Amino acid sequence: MTSRRGFIKTAGAVTAGMAAASTSTSTSASTETKATARKYSGPHEMPTGVTLLALQNADGSETLGVKLDRDTVLDVRKASRLLGIAAPDTLEELLREGNAKGLDRLVAAAKVSPKAKPAMVKEIGGFRLAVIGQAFPYVPIAHPKRFTPDWTFGIRDEELQKLVQGLRDNDEADAVILLSHNGMDVDLKLASRVTGIDVILGGHTHDAVPQPIPVKNAGGTTLVTNAGSNGKFLGVLDLELAKGKVGGVRYRLLPVFSELLKPDPAMAALIDKMREPHSAWFDKIATGDRLLYRRGNFSGPMDQLICDALRSELDA
Repeated sequence: MTSRRGFIKTAGAVTAGMAAASTSTSTSASTETKATARKYSGPHEMPTGVTLLALQNADGSETLGVKLDRDTVLDVRKASRLLGIAAPDTLEELLREGNAKGLDRLVAAAKVSPKAKPAMVKEIGGFRLAVIGQAFPYVPIAHPKRFTPDWTFGIRDEELQKLVQGLRDNDEADAVILLSHNGMDVDLKLASRVTGIDVILGGHTHDAVPQPIPVKNAGGTTLVTNAGSNGKFLGVLDLELAKGKVGGVRYRLLPVFSELLKPDPAMAALIDKMREPHSAWFDKIATGDRLLYRRGNFSGPMDQLICDALRSELDA
């Protein structure tokens, strides 16, 4: 699975999607880290009830870690940036300042923050529905790494399997849904390798799939679907839940006719305000000799026009 901002490390790896401050593990890619315990006996105020660790990153730097329980280690630097709570992010800084109040607040916030969970379980009609979030695994390839310097990404299907099993066994989930940005092809492969997921609702490749595709795996069948892109469709999934399983599924891919929807006045006013300083650019500046359009999945002539204009202007 993927880590948008993985700051909880479980079993030596950063957890995925929205990392978890619990004993459940999840999936994401991470640079390999090695946790080393260090004892401290100085006069300063130290956190209580936790073990402090030095997390050694692949580049040789160290980050302060807090072991919350047997399986869960908090990456303080990433948690601090995600939750907006200042705290010393190395052991040296903590010892130098001698004040653990910020660290204590961060640990307490990480344990309850919805940003820190890879999955959530909702009670619906007496049944328990688990929803897992998974981000795009190839962000460092699709975007400059400077855009996400502290984030790690990957598929990590083995850790996803542990998370799903924990939701089934420990949280007694009757159904498990994966919200994915992997892309249709990756989701189909993932569904064949990971058991216990009932439905994967995917994104990224913009495929408008009219009916879910059933994928067999060692534990049964997982349905995989994708609802297009850019607000063109609305995927409607109805589940008939039973104890420990999904009894029935109905899925509809509904087209969205945007020209029939009344614009929201506040949003329309905001758009006009944002466009006004650039209004001179909205006059017709050229006429095409062919149809220009954009496609949902692959490049079209409009994409090529924009690319050619950028190359010409920037001499690329």
